[in-house]
Amino acid sequence: MTSDVRLFRDTYVDSVVQLSATRAMRELPGVDWAAAAMATPANIETLAAEGFSVENRNSANDLFLAVRAADDETVSTALAAGQDAMFASGKSSVQALVRPHRTIVRAVREQPDTNIAVISVPGDYATLETHEALTAGLDVLLFSDNVSIADEIALKERASRLGRLVMGPGAGTAMLGGTGLGFANVVAPGRVGREQAREPVRGLPACDLVRAVHAESPARSRASRSARSAFDICFSTAFVEMPQRRAISG
Repeated sequence: MTSDVRLFRDTYVDSVVQLSATRAMRELPGVDWAAAAMATPANIETLAAEGFSVENRNSANDLFLAVRAADDETVSTALAAGQDAMFASGKSSVQALVRPHRTIVRAVREQPDTNIAVISVPGDYATLETHEALTAGLDVLLFSDNVSIADEIALKERASRLGRLVMGPGAGTAMLGGTGLGFANVVAPGRVGREQAREPVRGLPACDLVRAVHAESPARSRASRSARSAFDICFSTAFVEMPQRRAISG
């Protein structure tokens, strides 16, 4: 067996793309183990446990491809397949016609009818981007994880004061007004009901409390501490009826 790691400094792709690259490498004949991931401490520990050299690969802002296979040729082929899976889609002719937005403010300026942001960035930057989205008057689906509890509390309390909705961090699935955000299931139009939380909060099912808190006046911030757990329970288990949304990704 032989192995190699290819490192991309200061490069980020979201977890869906990482999984696609991992699958592309592992499907090749002769590949024993492969992964595409960010160089977080946990992922570096996994690499070390699999027998890979991890010297000078300690920045969570870096992206790596790692392959262990039967021979050098298979390793090279797998690394090329993983790199193509991660970056080839960015070269499509459709995307070439769309100028990328570097900030949420600029995106909203050019898409003024946008009212929700889907944020998928490394956890170190997720809080700042979410604050910027809230400042721009947007609701937020925060796909990113590795956000501290203190930052999550601050984000949701601020969203409550602004009358905005923050789903996440780690919000992988939602359907708002028939539009799937992140991972979404295919469902028939109309009311699809809700899954009631296992424990009531202040005598209300979690989803009802969230809707009540979101519908009250800005003075509702006193209820936000109880509502936080309700947000986490409700939006990980239920489809929520809301007006049609147009999303931007950050």
